[in-house]
Amino acid sequence: MRDFCFVHAADLHLDTPFSGLARTAPALRELLRDASLQAFDNLVQLTIESRAAFLLLAGDIYDGAERGLRAQLRFLEGMERLREAGIRVLLVHGNHDPLSGWSAVRDWPENVTIFQAHEVQSVPIIQGGVCLATIYGISYAQPEMRENLALKFARRAAQGLAIGLLHADASAAKGQEMYSPCTAADLEQAGFDYWALGHLHLRQVVKEGSPWIVYPGNLQGRSFKPSEHGAKGAFLVHVSSGQVQNLDFKPCDVVRFHLLRVDISAKRDLADVRSDFLEQLESLRHQGGSRALLIRGVIEGCGALHSDLRRAEVLEELQQSLQEYAQGEKPFICWESVAAETRGALDLEAIAQRGDFSAELLHVAQKYQHDRQELRQLIERAEADAVKARVFRWLDRSARTDAECEVLLEEALLLALELNEQEGQ
Repeated sequence: MRDFCFVHAADLHLDTPFSGLARTAPALRELLRDASLQAFDNLVQLTIESRAAFLLLAGDIYDGAERGLRAQLRFLEGMERLREAGIRVLLVHGNHDPLSGWSAVRDWPENVTIFQAHEVQSVPIIQGGVCLATIYGISYAQPEMRENLALKFARRAAQGLAIGLLHADASAAKGQEMYSPCTAADLEQAGFDYWALGHLHLRQVVKEGSPWIVYPGNLQGRSFKPSEHGAKGAFLVHVSSGQVQNLDFKPCDVVRFHLLRVDISAKRDLADVRSDFLEQLESLRHQGGSRALLIRGVIEGCGALHSDLRRAEVLEELQQSLQEYAQGEKPFICWESVAAETRGALDLEAIAQRGDFSAELLHVAQKYQHDRQELRQLIERAEADAVKARVFRWLDRSARTDAECEVLLEEALLLALELNEQEGQ
């Protein structure tokens, strides 16, 4: 068997608008507008430089069914570059870019195979008279696909590596099964060597070997959600003696999203907090090379600095100071926000023994902690009062879990204790 490699990518979301973030800092507008397209160019270059036998794209090529013309033309240019390099491209469409979506391109280069939605198709990859692999795939006809498409796949009598190409959710919770939900066992029953999956933006190898079940994650980060943090790119898959030997992650992104956290517990002052943020930033700059960095800072923990952080404009000025440090530097760095999720240094055990109003607050809170129905009713009454007073906009109560109710209770208790303790000083 001939040794070869191929590239597995997914969730390109070409021409992602980044509308909310672009408004945050005007300097980001053009950078973000082109980020997904430049990441795609990097993917094409990676595939060519690696001399890959083929490129697999596991769905969500575009960001929406009404695909932008700019994105489609850029994608066509990439396919033509790969054709000139003699590289096959095989792709499926997912929930963001179903086959029912608008297409401005009717004729694709001969190196491009787009799997259809009516049944699983198989396509052999033959080089020099040798079948390197057989790719099995199926696309979404419509955005929602509640059917478990993995059950439609089965290995046939074909030579070479057997690869399944599918946009699916192998982690779907019950009741949220909108995007071809499946399990690892469903995928294993097909008898393939490698599953090239798309849909989950968090890069992960679900199963290593017999078969490999792999999500490369999305090609370019899109927000501050945990699944969008850090390096984004594709997997370069090495095959030897008819078996997948190893995967190399290759970054393709041009902008990276990071959440940086600083704990105030051992910090002396706000200068220490700033220094901690900057130390983390320098590490990210070293790791990211020339890539732009979008940073969200969170200050957490329990300590004396909590009262300093509650002062007017402190967080805003800290963010401004951090941004000024990076001003004019390369790569481009933007501190999107700095927030405080801290608590004062309260000794709850000591307060509980005092027999005063703060101790009574603790006693009442403990009662609600042990009675979730009473807690939910308390929050609903508080919501009603807040709406009447037009003070707060609360979460949609229909979506609130018991855990969220407990968090609200803890936050309200600590705030009330801090205010009461300050009054008593």
